[in-house]
Amino acid sequence: DNAGENALEALEMAHDIEADNPHIIWRLARLSNWDTEAEHYFRAEELGASGASYIYSMGEFLSANSDLDRAIPYWESYVRYTEQETYFWYQAVWYLMESLIFSDNATTAYEYLLELDIASTANNAEIFAHMAFIAYHAGEFEAAQEWVNASLAFPSPNEGEEVNPDTNAARFVQAYLAYWQDGEPDEAIEQLEILAEEDAFHRFIQFSPQADAYLEAARILVDSDRDDDALAYYDLTIEANGGLPFVYEERADVYLELDDIEAAREDLQSAMWIESDPDLQAYYRDRMIELGPAETEE
Repeated sequence: DNAGENALEALEMAHDIEADNPHIIWRLARLSNWDTEAEHYFRAEELGASGASYIYSMGEFLSANSDLDRAIPYWESYVRYTEQETYFWYQAVWYLMESLIFSDNATTAYEYLLELDIASTANNAEIFAHMAFIAYHAGEFEAAQEWVNASLAFPSPNEGEEVNPDTNAARFVQAYLAYWQDGEPDEAIEQLEILAEEDAFHRFIQFSPQADAYLEAARILVDSDRDDDALAYYDLTIEANGGLPFVYEERADVYLELDDIEAAREDLQSAMWIESDPDLQAYYRDRMIELGPAETEE
């Protein structure tokens, strides 16, 4: 629109005058095409850009590009050093939690929940659901159950809707706890199947509601020594998202438990082909080679 075009034109003029002004550069990044956005952001960072607006914008950029290790310090700075309980502060809190969860730092995320005392101001189902998800992944099952119950106590904001979609993360945790806390695999899997069927999205979904639910079901069955049943859920996971090499490896391990060497070999080869990281490609290749010569059809 005209406003955006005018803003971009003004920033470009300012950049022509002060080419090394970091605050001009990061603002230019926000209006740039995707191919120059990163260049501008990292140049602004190099030149020492600062301030709450820059920190938030840089955090958003890094999170959107899954550069979580670099995003986390930006979100930590924003959460610690800006005015609390504003809209952007809460958004930064959840960006931070998301970054920590997806980088396998759930314990740190849980510690932040306690330090920031998020529970004392939580006033809707989604916040309690997110808290429950974080607590579960940090191994704090008692807190997770408490916050699941709190989330599920909120009715749906949409008239005639039986399930409050803001509780989806809590419902996933409820399913996880059914097995990992209460030892009820069939109950857990029944709940996970419902979540997959409903396409129950929430902020911390890693791949898709279906892939996340079916993968957890497969792992529960493996842990329950029900390898044959687990294979069906690994198949469903791959149908929902076939681009996950570690899922092929997990299924290969199940095939090995069932003495199906050739099926395991095929899965390890698939993992190798899908994987983009050269080191992991070599890892899957070496695991496949360790299985010995492939059988030949007669």
